[in-house]
Amino acid sequence: MDANRDEALKCVSIAKAAMENDDIAKALKFLSKADNMYPTDEVKELLQKCRAKAADSTTRERPPRPNDTTNPTKDNSTSRVAAEGSRVDAKTAALNRECAAILNCKSYYDVLGVSRNASDEEIKRAYKKLALKYHPDKNPSKRAGEAFNKISDAFQCLSDRKLRGHYDRFGRDPGDHVNRGHYAHHHYQEVFMTPDALFEALFGMSVPHRRRPHQNAHSTQQTTSTRNTKPQQATPDAAPNQNGVPLFYLLPFLALLFMMFISNLIGNEVPAFQFTRSPHYNQMVSTQLNAVVYYVDGRTFDRAYPPSSQARVKLEYEVDYNYFDGKCSQDKRDNHTRAYAYISRMKTPPKEVYDLPHSCQVLGSLRSTYEDYLRNHAYRARQ
Repeated sequence: MDANRDEALKCVSIAKAAMENDDIAKALKFLSKADNMYPTDEVKELLQKCRAKAADSTTRERPPRPNDTTNPTKDNSTSRVAAEGSRVDAKTAALNRECAAILNCKSYYDVLGVSRNASDEEIKRAYKKLALKYHPDKNPSKRAGEAFNKISDAFQCLSDRKLRGHYDRFGRDPGDHVNRGHYAHHHYQEVFMTPDALFEALFGMSVPHRRRPHQNAHSTQQTTSTRNTKPQQATPDAAPNQNGVPLFYLLPFLALLFMMFISNLIGNEVPAFQFTRSPHYNQMVSTQLNAVVYYVDGRTFDRAYPPSSQARVKLEYEVDYNYFDGKCSQDKRDNHTRAYAYISRMKTPPKEVYDLPHSCQVLGSLRSTYEDYLRNHAYRARQ
């Protein structure tokens, strides 16, 4: 960013000198470069002045026709709009050609414009320069999103030592759809980030919702993977019926669910517990199955929720669920933060950053754990 700003300031200085010498064409050329590298309000104002001068000079050079009765002000405005439109069209056409050149590159090194022995720092600088230029929010070309995605893929492959070595040997990254094994596909999904997430990690800024016709294969794969996991998550819930467990053993749990539903309808009740000590919640208790600590009103708790009663089990299920639900969300956020930190330092995040946190695993199996507990409890009661 600093390098782009310095270059842009140099271009602005050259453009101002050209304007003083009435060299409007040269001023427009360097102001356009400055606007592409580091757009500012000053640059935009100077561009408007130069374009207005260029349009006025064009109008003055054209001799009026003898029988021309058209309003001169209207003619000037029309000429200015036409000139502006032609310049915009020419700029867009040039950007389209540049995007096509990026997409036609056969090598990731050619995409970034670096040599095969380029250092990590050179690769990072090249990515930052190109990512700012071809980001769809800044580049009006229709194929800017595709070019931006290819630039991101090239950087993530060449900035990783193992992926770069594989690419140098075989001419493709491990995530290529051609000849991709199971391990390569899994490793590619673990290491590669979406182009927007990579942009945010390296530039330290959030990316607004950009145009979505340019989605890449990685986001599609992740969406498909997420959808495919939903039936698997529902499998443990259906396991009791598949194993032939009598409905009798599930009745206590169904009763607990009904009690939870009724309690949710009553919105004015005082909560039975909280996770921090206070004058009202002064007695520390822990859940039997997961040892989660919570605080209750010591004067009434044992009477309202006797030990080993269904009411106590129902309350402890609620405590465990609330605790692990919050911890799972926090652990996921922490892992994302760690991954961004590694990527921004040009390092590969460790595998455990992408693993499902233990709290989320406990949350996912919480219902089946309580089902087993209630089933065993009912079994012992019958003995």
